Amino acid sequence: MSSPGGPWVMSAMIGRRTEGDALQLVEQLAISEPADLVLVLHVVRGDWQGPVPVRVTGQSPSDERVARLELDLDLPAAPEATGRVVVPLALASVRPGVYWFDVVVGETNMTRVPLPIRG
Repeated sequence: MSSPGGPWVMSAMIGRRTEGDALQLVEQLAISEPADLVLVLHVVRGDWQGPVPVRVTGQSPSDERVARLELDLDLPAAPEATGRVVVPLALASVRPGVYWFDVVVGETNMTRVPLPIRG
């Protein structure tokens, strides 16, 4: 039985690229750790018609915007169709505290992903 609606976020996680383009999930980071960070989103089409709009906005511990990305994700027409978005998180000057990344898919704020940075 299928649920009406959509699109949905199947998963949203922060990772660090490692050798060979592998991805290591990151739950927190020390300020001294160099990292090539990305936010990985898996989106399900559901009943949404046309390209799926995705917007990610990052916020620092001091409420400054640190990242913003908007794109349209083209997915096959089937309701169970999924797509992946990889958002580079180029944080210019990192401070201790929690960075938040808001994920809006379609017209709905789907989730917030935290990235705690230790001093």
